[in-house]
Amino acid sequence: MPAQTLERYRDWLAESLCPRVRAWYPDAVRRRHEEASAQYLRRTTDEEYSRRFAQACPVAGVSHQLYRLRELTLTCGASLIVGIHFRGQATSYPFVGVFAQSRWLTTEELAVAHAALMREFRAFSPRASWWWSSVDEHTPKLASARADLLLVMGSLAEICSTPAGVLPREWSLRQLDSASEVGTAFLDLYRGFHEARPDLAEAVPAAPLDALEACAQAQGLYACWAGMEIVGVVAAKPVAQYGVDAWLMWDIVLARQYCGKGLAPLLQRAVLERLDQRRAPFVVGTIDARNVPSLHTALRVGRHVVGTWTFIQHGG
Repeated sequence: MPAQTLERYRDWLAESLCPRVRAWYPDAVRRRHEEASAQYLRRTTDEEYSRRFAQACPVAGVSHQLYRLRELTLTCGASLIVGIHFRGQATSYPFVGVFAQSRWLTTEELAVAHAALMREFRAFSPRASWWWSSVDEHTPKLASARADLLLVMGSLAEICSTPAGVLPREWSLRQLDSASEVGTAFLDLYRGFHEARPDLAEAVPAAPLDALEACAQAQGLYACWAGMEIVGVVAAKPVAQYGVDAWLMWDIVLARQYCGKGLAPLLQRAVLERLDQRRAPFVVGTIDARNVPSLHTALRVGRHVVGTWTFIQHGG
């Protein structure tokens, strides 16, 4: 039973929440365990889920059952719940994600565990293992480790309690009722972003238009105009993830001519002030660790890094 299996991981699941998140919302610990239990059940027993996963990311000769989470006991005595993942659903980059740990591992234990995961999932030819840490103390320190994604969260009440800057006089910000109002302009903005940062083109794609539409229906899609030109788009919608109810930032993109001028934090803050805190009192999103400008923007509006996913490269 999932509840019995995850009981051994209860303490780690609680510690996997950043102390800042637990201080903001003490019930996050219980919520985190409930979310993990539901995910574990789906990813170990749901036949349709594993079949869909295998069809979306097919690997020749590998049964869909091997796409499920599994438990692995390490030689050090600790145990892990782990499963195969594919970066951007691309079979060119399979990796082994650590869903839960019975305890934090030392650097030496991480190296041994990484090698064990590569052997356990050799049918997929994984290129890395993927580890979560909520504080720097537990971030992998191996030479082959590199940060992948940062989880960045903020309390809307805290953010909105501080003085905000003013948008440029010629800018106008408006909530949109439909993604169709911004679809072409949004893709143009992303084209400019990818031309400036080709290294992030694969890792930071434009949100699909159906995701933007879902944000619009949740009253979380905003566009900013300078005259007749759309110069920025911000998309968010309420979710129950990471132990809290939060507005998930689906996308934030600014026209290139306005980047590097301190305007992105002004735009993000203006949108955060307009989000309904009664529906979700927090804001959360993931940022590619290489996307330093986006991270700086999030930190400047009052969000905080509350966790990091780290790759340990195979053969690194």
